[in-house]
Amino acid sequence: MDGGFVFAFIGFIGMSSGLVYYFFKKIWKFTRLELFTLRHIRVRFNRITRQVYIQRPSYCGGLLVLEWQQMQWPAAYGKQDTSTIGLRNIITWSPEHTGLPYFYFQAIGKRSEKLGDLPNEAEFIRRYMEYGPDSVPEPKVSSLFPWPLPCFYPMFEATGKNWGKWMTILAFPAVASIGVGYWLSQLLCWQPRWPQDIEDAGLAGKPRPKTTTLDDYSPEIQERLLANADRWEIKLADKPKVRKKRVVKDKPDTID
Repeated sequence: MDGGFVFAFIGFIGMSSGLVYYFFKKIWKFTRLELFTLRHIRVRFNRITRQVYIQRPSYCGGLLVLEWQQMQWPAAYGKQDTSTIGLRNIITWSPEHTGLPYFYFQAIGKRSEKLGDLPNEAEFIRRYMEYGPDSVPEPKVSSLFPWPLPCFYPMFEATGKNWGKWMTILAFPAVASIGVGYWLSQLLCWQPRWPQDIEDAGLAGKPRPKTTTLDDYSPEIQERLLANADRWEIKLADKPKVRKKRVVKDKPDTID
């Protein structure tokens, strides 16, 4: 066998092994945020247990169980102006209410296209939680299958009927590459499933899921979380404050 071929083959194997090692050592932790992971971060509102369930990958904190009564809507019920157009609704939980040594927020829903989209969406969820499904119109249910066309929707969200949409069309080659990449990312991920205790939550005879506390994390993660606890003025001996039941007027009177 030719010595040059053997040398080249060994060099190829060595370089390939080095690249694979470097990928899993340095790059994999970033790649798995988009590939080979959960397809979505899902949020479920349970009006029977009065809880909110947030499903995240295990390396991003895992399942989070929080109280509906402690949740806040800073964007929906805050000041409404044109700067909120193009944003998503944000739901938040403060450490002073949850007892957790960190502030948590989660973006939900679609980007707003006009004033009123954020409070309308928040009002839809609030009425469902407070008064039941009969108090709101039946929502549209989208497919969970990763069809290619919806992967292009985010690029056209919040552009409205102005120059923004024309700019998106003019930049179609870049938009197409981003959309195709997003679709491939969806195909290489899987649709998350709720744990059985969350699926059964609210059913007759089934226990209420335990609210997430600091003890649910490993000792190593607890140490890291508590390293910044002083910023939130949280102490281990502190107990979460119980907020009074929110009374929000039924406004807007109609949901667009």
